[in-house]
Amino acid sequence: MLRSGGHGHDHVRMLLGIYSLGAMPADEIAPLEAHLAWCRPCLTECEELTRTAVQLSAVSDVDIVAAVLETRRCPATRRRSTSGSGARGRPRPGPPGAAVER
Repeated sequence: MLRSGGHGHDHVRMLLGIYSLGAMPADEIAPLEAHLAWCRPCLTECEELTRTAVQLSAVSDVDIVAAVLETRRCPATRRRSTSGSGARGRPRPGPPGAAVER
């Protein structure tokens, strides 16, 4: 990880996610914070990552699963309403092999 003797800027940027999640080992925090004290781009990125981590911590696992499932559904299925009719007022199709009402 980060040692005061010297990893470069790119290495510090790779550690920002760990730091923003509060998962950085205690002995690595001071050198990283020293870098953040003078490096505005890293500080800005760290602030953005921390904001995102806080927002994600407020989302439940159920919300995450529902969002992932919604993005994996085909576009036609996503557009359908829950009222029982599909796009443009057509009835929703039944299970495969089911008779279609005309």
